[in-house]
Parts: sequence; C-alpha cells; structure tokens
Amino acid sequence: MKINDINEFYKLFNKDYLYSSKFLDNTLLNIRLKVTEKGFKDILLKLKPFKKFWFRKNMLSPFLIGYSKFDFAKDIIESEDKYRKLYDMLEDETSKKTLLAVMCYKVTQNDDYIKEIDRFTIDQYFDPEIVNFNPEGEVFADCGGYTGDTALVFQRLKLPLKKYYFIEPDPANTAKAKNTLKEFKNIVFCSCATGKAKSEATFDANGAGGCLTENGKLKINIETLDDLIKEPITFIKMDIEGSESETIEGAKKQIIKHKPKLAVCAYHKPDDAWKLAFQIKELRPDYKLYFRVYQSSYCEAVIYAL
Repeated sequence: MKINDINEFYKLFNKDYLYSSKFLDNTLLNIRLKVTEKGFKDILLKLKPFKKFWFRKNMLSPFLIGYSKFDFAKDIIESEDKYRKLYDMLEDETSKKTLLAVMCYKVTQNDDYIKEIDRFTIDQYFDPEIVNFNPEGEVFADCGGYTGDTALVFQRLKLPLKKYYFIEPDPANTAKAKNTLKEFKNIVFCSCATGKAKSEATFDANGAGGCLTENGKLKINIETLDDLIKEPITFIKMDIEGSESETIEGAKKQIIKHKPKLAVCAYHKPDDAWKLAFQIKELRPDYKLYFRVYQSSYCEAVIYAL
C-alpha cells in the first residue's frame, strides 16, 4: 500500500492499529518465522480468547514478533508529534519519502517499502546527491572504523582528504584495518570509543556489532571528539551501535564552532531518527537535514546534517 504523506500514515497507523490484531496479523504475515517457532505460534494464534486477553495487556504482540520490532513500531505510533516535526524538518522530498517508507516498514515488517527507497551501498555516508566535499581535503572522523570498510570507500571514490581519524575500540578490528589500510595516507588510528565525557567502560567485542556493555570483557577508553581531535573537523561519520547521541554531545564544540558535515546512523534505538535530528538542530539550527537508507535494510538509515 502506497502512503503519500505523514497525514495519510497516521490515519492508517494509529494506536487502534497498534493495539489490535491488525498490527500482529500484518507483521506476522511479513516475518519469516523460524521452523522451531512456527508451530507453537500458529497454535497460539488460533486461541482467540487468549489472544484478545493478552492484547488488552499489550503483551502478546511483542512476545510473538519480538520486543525490538514492537518497540520500534510503538515509538512511531506513540511519538506522533516527534515524527511529524522530524518530517517537516527534512530538507527534500526524497528524505520525507524515505522516512515514510521506514515508518511503514517498522509497523508492517513489509520489505517492499524499503526496496522502493534504498540506495547504492558505496554511496553510504558520501551520497553524491546531497554531499559536497571540501576541495582542500576533508578532516574526516570515522567513528566506528570497524575493519576499514568506510576508509576503503573513501579511497575508492577518490574523495579529497587532508587527515583521516580512524576511531575504533576493538583491537582485533583495528589490527585488520591497519593491514587493509597500510597504503592509506594521512590516517591516524585512535584505539578508543567516543562519547560525551572522558571515561573507561567495558566493551563487548563482537566484530561489526561490538558495543559498550556492563558485561563486556574488554576494558576500553572513551574520549570526546572535542578532546581527541584538536584541529577543525570537516566531516564526522558515526556508526557506533547506539552511542551516536553521546558522541554528538562530546563533539558539540566542534559542531557549534566549525559545523562539520555529519553522517549519523539512525537505526540502533527506536527513537534514534527524531532524537538525533533534534539534538543536531539544537546545536546548530542552520544545519539542513537529509534522511537516506542503504542496502535494502532499515538498519542502514543515515541522517545527514549539512
């Protein structure tokens, strides 16, 4: 079903939709259930009195489709004013269309919405339709450098570079990156995570999904971008498993004074899209915001502030 604007979206998808069998039926229809789960869930769904009772408690839906999927849909429905504000803040029609498609996907789990708006993988963080590069060379802060994938794209696209700060807390990822990027010029490797204040934390080293956690086995340092990089940053990329908001807070001096280009992943938490956008605009109201999705997955949603 094609949704043309946000008014149409909230007429169709509201609290009556979320807390009724419509939401559950739609999402289950579009989720590929594991073989071991399918039999049990099919039986449970046939028990209509049980189904109706648990819906009144707002518990059956997250139980059947997964709490994460339910939380994302719940945030969209119950934070209508925030999403309407975000929709109005976005700079172009492609951004508005992309946001609507992501919202539709999250309340239906129908991949067709995402397939209509996904973009080329190599353009992620560097979308040529909206990003203009500094001809004198970028001072680029790669928050979540992983094994050098973004650096390789930067190199492949032959983007102008003055200094590349590769920031990654996982030593195994950094070791791979140093080997991969051994011919990469003007790169500085920073073995830390980024946040809102200088501190120590424990980290769960899990390849691409490594994140800060109380049960992590690896002890790491957290630095603010304001302290870590003394020269003016011209471009900041963030894909840091939910630490984007804290990193923006720790870069507010750079952002306020120098207005670097921002490419911030906005998919790790249910409220990331609107929360990160509002946070950025509060620091610099003159930023123009864009929203794009890559790789046919809402998990690669990026907010650009330019």
